[in-house]
Amino acid sequence: MIETRLGIPISLAMLYVIVGRRANMQIDGINLPGHFIARYERILFDPFHQGRILSRADCEAILARQRLKTQSSYFAPASPRLVLMRMLANLLFIFERSGERQKHALVMSWLKALDRRS
Repeated sequence: MIETRLGIPISLAMLYVIVGRRANMQIDGINLPGHFIARYERILFDPFHQGRILSRADCEAILARQRLKTQSSYFAPASPRLVLMRMLANLLFIFERSGERQKHALVMSWLKALDRRS
């Protein structure tokens, strides 16, 4: 990811979280539906778009494209479990589209196991 400068929003946001932790900065992953973002203190930003600062209106526009209304829960820090579940859901989608049934079944079993623990 670092070498290629490529990645999906959630993996890039997690990179910010990890680097922030090493620098004694509390950076949170934010599980905004449709586009995972990050927050430092009160500043929302988008690691996928070169760290672009996001206003509340920007986030509302992301939600509006999915016909969703803003909810405060969308801006809560994502727990490690939620991050893992979202990453696995991304993999599930990839394996479904590529027809990789064994990998799809394996990832589905992991998601079901994590979902039972909620």
